[in-house]
Parts: sequence; C-alpha cells; structure tokens
Amino acid sequence: MLKIDDLDKKLYGYHLAKIYGPYNQTYEAREIIVLYYSDKVKRTLSYPKYLMERKLGRLLEQNETVDHIDEASINNNIENLQILSREDNIRKSQSKYGNIDCLVCNKSFKQKYSYSKYCSNKCRYKARELGLH
Repeated sequence: MLKIDDLDKKLYGYHLAKIYGPYNQTYEAREIIVLYYSDKVKRTLSYPKYLMERKLGRLLEQNETVDHIDEASINNNIENLQILSREDNIRKSQSKYGNIDCLVCNKSFKQKYSYSKYCSNKCRYKARELGLH
C-alpha cells in the first residue's frame, strides 16, 4: 500500500504539502478541494474526483467522470460514487427528466434540464412577452 505522500508523487508528480477544503463551490453544494505541493504548485479539483483518484490509485482518464449514484451531490461517501464515461453521465442526467407540457402552447416535450418549461425558444420568448417568465 502506497503512503499518501508517495501516492501524490505517483498521481501528480509532486509531494503534497497541504490540503484545503472541501469547500462549497456553487449553489448546488458541489465541493472542491485545493492541493498545495512542495514546489508551490496548486491544483483545484472536485472533492468526489479527488476521492475516486485516491481509491483507484490513478488519475481519471479524459473521458471518465465521477457520478453520485443517489444523485445527491452532497453525499460524497465513496460507496455513493461511481465512474461513468462522459456520454453515459450525460445520458443518465437527461433520462431523469420526463415529458411535460409547454406553458405557452401546451405541446408535450421531453425536458432536457430540470428548469425547462417551454418546448422551444419561440415559446420561451412568447412567455416573456406575456409575462409568464
């Protein structure tokens, strides 16, 4: 088993001096940490990514992301984290939204994002004109 300092040297090429965080970065309560190395190098990354790289003992590949299994970004328990390809992560996030009716034209459409209320930009602009926005 590698010691923490040896793991940092293997993963990042530097010996770790300090770790700050995790800090809440956004309104979604996503957490980040800041790593300071002995060579005055600083690295900021998401806390779940940091935890997963530690568990695996390697850096994540370019196409890999860390996903929260229960969809709760505040639950950073290692058992709640999984690696998904970027494509699978996008599919997973889009599949959780269902069909809803547009607030302007009542046409049924599949939500792309949780805040989607209109089937098109045309309806979104119409809603703004009508004061529905």
